[in-house]
Amino acid sequence: MGFHQYIVFPLIGIMLGNIPLYTMDNIYVLTIKEISYTIIASFVIIPLTLFMNRYTPFLLGKKKLIESELIIILTRRDNHNMKELKLSHAYKFIEPGPVILVVTLDHGRPNLMAMSYHMMIEDGERPLIGCMLGSWDHSFGTLLKTGECVLAVPTVELASKIVKIGNCSGIETDKFKTFGLTSVSAGIVKVPLVDECLANLECRIADTSLVDKYNFIVLEVVKAWIDPEHKERRLIHHNGDGTFAVDGEILDLRDTMVRWADYIQR
Repeated sequence: MGFHQYIVFPLIGIMLGNIPLYTMDNIYVLTIKEISYTIIASFVIIPLTLFMNRYTPFLLGKKKLIESELIIILTRRDNHNMKELKLSHAYKFIEPGPVILVVTLDHGRPNLMAMSYHMMIEDGERPLIGCMLGSWDHSFGTLLKTGECVLAVPTVELASKIVKIGNCSGIETDKFKTFGLTSVSAGIVKVPLVDECLANLECRIADTSLVDKYNFIVLEVVKAWIDPEHKERRLIHHNGDGTFAVDGEILDLRDTMVRWADYIQR
């Protein structure tokens, strides 16, 4: 065609709509059948052709185009392997971290709920974690009332219990007793830790400005615990449909992360 980085379509071919599809350098060019067949197109084509004829040599360093030719370039004409996804299913691919347990304390009675809507906001000496709880959850009201909780991080052997914890309400059920979990005194907050979990994060509410709009609570981690003798380290991740992914292969790319040496050395 003469220009290896773009495709030129004669104006006659545009009006007939019989120019084939070409691809160059991973760029897909739209077939004219999809965009012509209208008189309006000619009013776009001619001015654009004149513009490209005038300025293309300066922008691309190429020889001029004749007035009867036009460049039409689009990134990615089609993705034939893609199928439209319902917006209500989008979260299944973004739901971020492992399923954890939120421990609260209401009038001296500890309660548990399963949660997977959470994210790190800030690390370092003052870790902040954002989480979203349903306003209908008993734990939601308790957390807002007391201002503190524990985020307990379970591993895969507790998966079945985690699901069952999410199936019932702490209003009627003593979840620690029902599911055979052990409460352990925390260091700062009044809420207990979960002894069977790999890690426990004592938290206090840091920000409630998004609660009314999104049920989103920002927690500050005030003390953190890990069980070094807990052999199982695989966490579980909810896929949004009742199935769960389990942590698997670990990729060690520390030598490649040269820009983040401080994090590697922590």
